[in-house]
Amino acid sequence: MQADAAFAAQVRQIVQFERAGRHAEALAALRGLAEEGSPDARFYLAQKLLIGENAPREPQEGMRLLTLAGDAEHGEALHLLAVLSAAGQGCAQDWGAAMRFLAKAAEAGHTTAKAQLALLGQAFDLGAWLSPPAAEMQFTRPRVGVIAGFLPGGICKWLIERARPRLAPAMIAEPGAGRTVASRGRTNTVAYMPLLNSDVIVQLVRARIAAALDVPSTHLEAPNVLHYQVGQIFETHYDFMDPALPGYAQELASLGQRVATFLVYLDQDFDGGETAFPELDWRFRGSTGDAVFFWNVRPDGAVEPKLAHAGAPPTRGEKWLLSQWVRERPIPLI
Repeated sequence: MQADAAFAAQVRQIVQFERAGRHAEALAALRGLAEEGSPDARFYLAQKLLIGENAPREPQEGMRLLTLAGDAEHGEALHLLAVLSAAGQGCAQDWGAAMRFLAKAAEAGHTTAKAQLALLGQAFDLGAWLSPPAAEMQFTRPRVGVIAGFLPGGICKWLIERARPRLAPAMIAEPGAGRTVASRGRTNTVAYMPLLNSDVIVQLVRARIAAALDVPSTHLEAPNVLHYQVGQIFETHYDFMDPALPGYAQELASLGQRVATFLVYLDQDFDGGETAFPELDWRFRGSTGDAVFFWNVRPDGAVEPKLAHAGAPPTRGEKWLLSQWVRERPIPLI
């Protein structure tokens, strides 16, 4: 009991250090607990080192600590190892390892891991999953396609429920400022799904999108789930980074252009809510699981000015969309 009380006191001190902005002291204390063998400390320190959150970015050390926590049957560590193995981040992509780690996490009592295994079922066929239906191209110049039934309803519902508690007002990027700002032209809400807060289902969806577009999954940004209530909008905009704006120069140099956008309608119990392409005089409104995608650049790499698009407001019900952007270059682990 005394050991438990001492550990709890150390954890409280680390939290106090973090809240006070004393990150170096928090990191030192966390390293101490990890060195003493605490699986919890190893798990939390691993996350910090993997992405450099108030700590140096040390992905190899992060993976070592995460593996040690997993070896101690730490459910959250095992689940994160499953996610990273599925994504090919911090380690080579290995779906067999991902599913084994997911099963071990479930055995360790990880609730979300159990739910994912139940959703996938014993008959889940990874090969079939990574061979999505062929697209029906709506336009070839610019390139716009539709895939009916891209995601099954159960996966769509999973994404909605995972996103629901994370919803926040949607923002727009301010070029060169390294920040996002509110805009009257975008009134919907959004749930950002970074890798460390992801799950294997999300990684399966990303892998299916990568297969459909024939791009490496490591080029996919963290996905967003968009939520529109009646009257909420996203006015006409482009998804590419305008190379004529100096504020985008650094981002374009490091990550390259945002070459493609892939949208999946996650529900259908609403009216209105189309994705509108005014330059093409075309609108798309999918049923649950239907996808629309478009390439924001031409085959020669030049940006495609005809692909301005807008999220029209629902007139009844709620609209849920998965939004996945694809970059020209690999995305770092974030």
